Amino acid sequence: MKVVFLDIDGVLQPHANKNRFQHINEIDAIVGDLNEKFPQYADWQQFTEKAGQYDITAVMYDWDQGAVDRLRHVLDTTGAKIVLSTDWRYKDTPMMKALFALHGLDKYLVGSTYFIKDYNVGYGDDDYKERYERVEKNRAAYRQFKAYMQKCFDEAYPPKEDEEYSWKLIQVDERAIEIREYLDRHPEVTSYITIDDRDLSYGLDGHAVVTRRDVFLPENEAEALSILMKADGPYPLPEQCRTPVLDQWRTDWLADFERQEADCYPKA
Repeated sequence: MKVVFLDIDGVLQPHANKNRFQHINEIDAIVGDLNEKFPQYADWQQFTEKAGQYDITAVMYDWDQGAVDRLRHVLDTTGAKIVLSTDWRYKDTPMMKALFALHGLDKYLVGSTYFIKDYNVGYGDDDYKERYERVEKNRAAYRQFKAYMQKCFDEAYPPKEDEEYSWKLIQVDERAIEIREYLDRHPEVTSYITIDDRDLSYGLDGHAVVTRRDVFLPENEAEALSILMKADGPYPLPEQCRTPVLDQWRTDWLADFERQEADCYPKA
């Protein structure tokens, strides 16, 4: 299996693009049209009720079509699938699949790196208190786990002085750590890249494609194709991180997350 760990802002959506705001007054007509074109994603009105109206118009009017086409070419050429590493993954997973359908990318989407489900717990829900307490415990557990993993990676990849800014230390980015955790439990992945405007290269050992000009450009596409053609997986975590602490966190929290995700994504 080949995987593209995908960011969105600065990759498909240039930060300078703000056309979404010019179309927000058209949202009712847009939603009506999407309900007809994509009925498989239920009622699009539910997405606007979850503050998704700007996301819908952003995907429609701000995503760079050239970047989308280049990404699709990479996926079709290599047979790779998309796993979301972007902060956008914190939106409801069904919403992300629907948004990707606007550019025909939903068929490539097979998962996300770990995030805390039910981040927004509705006050009107019958099980509000129980869900809220579990989410809060999950947040606390994940903060502790991320701090532990950062320490492990600091041992495997010691912080180093930035060549350009001597006062700045380079560490393995927390997003890179989340990606490495995903790869560790998916040994079927034999090739992967990350596409991100954050520099995730330290700790990913030659698998990071960095979009330094705010969008996925032809030179990034060529680099992505070159890396994905290699088959150097699987990619276990550094030995320092393969401990009972990791096993316990996966038992307590990860299994629940994976069950919920399985209902949203097809099996890879």
